[in-house]
Amino acid sequence: MPTATDLRPRPLAAQLAWWKEQLAGGPDALELPCDRPRSAARNFRAAVHSFALPKNLADAADALSRSESVTTFATLLAAFQTLLHRYTGVNDLLIGTTAAPPSTNTLALRLTLHGATSVREVLARTDQTARDAFANQGPPFALVRAELPDGPVFQVAFALQPVAAPLLPNFKCDLALAMTETSGGLEGRFHYNAELFDAESVLRMAGHFQMLLEAMVADPARPISLLPLLTEAERRQLLVEWNQTAAPFPRELGVHQLFEAQVARTPDAIAAVCGDQQITYRELNRRANQLAHHLRGLGVGPDVIVGLGVERSPDLVVALLGVLKAGGAYLYLDAAYPKERLEYMARDAGLKVFLTQQSLASTISLSIAAVKMDSDSEKISRESDVNPENQTTGAHLAYAIYTSGSTGQPKGVLIRHDAFINLLTTMQREPGLTARDAMLALTTLSFDISNLEIFLPLITGARTILVSRETAADSALLRQTLAQCGATVMQATPATFQLLREAGWPGDPGLTIFSGGEALSRELADWLLSCAGSVWNLYGPTETTIYSTISRVQAGEPVTIGRPVANTQAFILNSQLQPV
Repeated sequence: MPTATDLRPRPLAAQLAWWKEQLAGGPDALELPCDRPRSAARNFRAAVHSFALPKNLADAADALSRSESVTTFATLLAAFQTLLHRYTGVNDLLIGTTAAPPSTNTLALRLTLHGATSVREVLARTDQTARDAFANQGPPFALVRAELPDGPVFQVAFALQPVAAPLLPNFKCDLALAMTETSGGLEGRFHYNAELFDAESVLRMAGHFQMLLEAMVADPARPISLLPLLTEAERRQLLVEWNQTAAPFPRELGVHQLFEAQVARTPDAIAAVCGDQQITYRELNRRANQLAHHLRGLGVGPDVIVGLGVERSPDLVVALLGVLKAGGAYLYLDAAYPKERLEYMARDAGLKVFLTQQSLASTISLSIAAVKMDSDSEKISRESDVNPENQTTGAHLAYAIYTSGSTGQPKGVLIRHDAFINLLTTMQREPGLTARDAMLALTTLSFDISNLEIFLPLITGARTILVSRETAADSALLRQTLAQCGATVMQATPATFQLLREAGWPGDPGLTIFSGGEALSRELADWLLSCAGSVWNLYGPTETTIYSTISRVQAGEPVTIGRPVANTQAFILNSQLQPV
């Protein structure tokens, strides 16, 4: 802490003006890594976690302070500031502290990391900010506070206290760190609101604070963004233990082969339903085989991409399986897309064959060979209905899909059979699907989660219930469909579930819900839990094959994206690619 010779007296008006300049328009509220949302903390329930830093670390921090001509207060505050920055990504921080003895006035230090790179720079900047603040400590904090906009000035606090000092009596904020120098080293106390933080989380904070301080004293020239934050045990847990996901799956097969195996088990079971139309596994396989032989005659084989524009009906499922059985990969061309986008996708994917229906041929008009499933049905029906000889391995393409293009040109993503099968078999195990289930398929095939809705039931012996585009977009029709169709599993985005909520859907305790494609809010999750048997939150970008992580949502627990699917790894990194 600055000595008395550092605290040059200035006129009170000048000191107050300095505080207004420093604090007015300060940073927004910190999004600290709380265990519960701040909105849930109706009360302040004080708790303390004490910890000790070893004597050699305390001595090293003291030596660093002397070598950099800063105070021990500034060094420890810089470590705390860096901890908050690494947790939140915020470069502009307001941290409360107490004035130098004998005063007990409260101060709010505005510390910025903009442009700061090394530990050495942060130390110098923190020390200068502290000296300026202590030199202007004259105005009572209440007077400074009255000159500022409404709202809390700071949410976190720090103090370096004498041994006999009370435990931060002036602060009642989310989180505060009090450090004390003793003959045995440094003692610390995290004061926290137990309505927001669990004791285990604060224990981790203490470990992270020690890791940062050790790294700072070891290499003051190191960028703060590269300082190690996690303890060795945490690094091993995050990088190794939680990524031990190996599980067997038929990696050499194609998705259609899993379907063919299911046909052999349950040939007469209903495979797909759409309105008053339905088709058995046997009939679906027979028609897909005929289409596959026809497509092979047109040159479709492994890694050949086939354009697909078919209405939502059993014909759509026939088309998907026919392309896969021929050895090709499908690319869905949505009739609702602008003509320019469809032409770009066809050109970029190198399409030579377009599988469609007469009713859509004029809507999706492309200058490539078109196979029309309805008007060409007689020609297709003359083909063999025996399973074509398989030409596909797990390394061949199953489908292609284009991103939305919201950040620029749409990007084509190529998904292999082995990656697709890995996800399907993972989800067969958990959340789980059996032959007794019926899964609602309401997502357009231009959105990758639709592939799960169709193929997960088909390799399990369950039913796929295809919903029309009109029903999927109308919450009243969707509510009516849910009441009548007998679905046991439903996948949709949170936006769709919100529409159902607004339409007064009463729910179904026998329904399993998959929520994906968007962030699932706690409020919506609680509502879904109240009206369904189980709720699963699924996350993943298109490039990683539909979903990357899976989590079962539990009442009273945070809504997370969960753990990686089998045979994959997931890492959470900051902007510097450091594990967090």
